[in-house]
Amino acid sequence: MGDDPEPSHIPGSCRVQVRSPSVGNVLGLEALLAQCLCFPVPAQLDWSMEPIFLPEPGIPAGNSSSVAQEKFHVLLGVTGSVAALKLPLLVAELLKIPGLEVKVVTTERAKHFYNAQEIPVTLYGDEEEWQLWKGRSDPVLHIELRRWADLMVVAPLDANTLAKVANGICDNLLTCVIRAWDLSKPLLFCPAMNTAMWEHPITARHVEQLKAFGYTEIPCVVKKLVCGDEGNIWGLSI
Repeated sequence: MGDDPEPSHIPGSCRVQVRSPSVGNVLGLEALLAQCLCFPVPAQLDWSMEPIFLPEPGIPAGNSSSVAQEKFHVLLGVTGSVAALKLPLLVAELLKIPGLEVKVVTTERAKHFYNAQEIPVTLYGDEEEWQLWKGRSDPVLHIELRRWADLMVVAPLDANTLAKVANGICDNLLTCVIRAWDLSKPLLFCPAMNTAMWEHPITARHVEQLKAFGYTEIPCVVKKLVCGDEGNIWGLSI
């Protein structure tokens, strides 16, 4: 693979294109992820795409400009990979896209790699899942989040959570959201692990299983990792 762009060089014209949550045309968002997180940008992506919003229910499409346009809800999942260091950057760049509202779901191990004070959006973890529910009539956070979101992005997705999701394990807030995910909505996942873990045969099986569920993989690139290894992996440049 060729050299990947520096994350700071993100074209200002990048937009997310969404015709409807069910259709899930998210090429603009994939392009943003590609640039921001050093993924290769597929040749078919169009940087000039403008945002497309659904009209309010019961209002003809031609009249939609006369009403307040609804936000498009992006739920960002982050797991315990060193690439979680880039979470503040990813959130900041997503918030530059007009019409997006972002919330973050984190695993406990992911918290080791970023400062929560640098995340300017609502951040949910396992503690919030259990604090919210006190009785039978109370909302269940992972269900409320899957209802709220129009699209989910798991970046980074570490080897442990990849294995959990592939096998249906849901033992924390993030994996519960994914297990309950509405398959008519898009879910993008960005694998992130050391090259030796990536090259283990079980990893390819797990990735293929997620793709069989209908999820979209953001592929790896050749990079030098924080540990000093270099290989075909979604990693953090040093």
